[in-house]
Amino acid sequence: MSCPKDGLDQMGVWQWFLDRFGGNQQLVDQVAKLALEGGNWTLTPWTEIELIHAVQKPLVKPEMKKLFISRARSSTFARLNFSTPVDTHSTDKLDLFGRWNEPQDPLNEAGPKNVIRRGHANERKLDYSEAPRHDSTGKSRLQTDQA
Repeated sequence: MSCPKDGLDQMGVWQWFLDRFGGNQQLVDQVAKLALEGGNWTLTPWTEIELIHAVQKPLVKPEMKKLFISRARSSTFARLNFSTPVDTHSTDKLDLFGRWNEPQDPLNEAGPKNVIRRGHANERKLDYSEAPRHDSTGKSRLQTDQA
């Protein structure tokens, strides 16, 4: 995820960085460029999305198209919108799982650690007639809107 050009000024972490290193314009420019391109994990952490089909030979190749992620200001969740080709003869439901890294620094331990967390975000049961066969392009489309 990249950062909008005016987004850096709204981030507290960016302000802390400027307070400490603002006198080094070369470093500021370098870090700002990385953040604007989505390459600075402390400001704009990346997200990997992986599609897994539980059938050995799905009738339609799973792929995520038209991916759009939105989040309202001050919201604690994001909405994931995408379309994907499906055929309900081989696909019964879509499950959305999350996996993330959660840094922790317990005071009773020697130092910080990273804990991998996982969770089931949403499930969409497909109606058998919703996308029953391929269209002329060989793909049926299903749009999902998951929070």
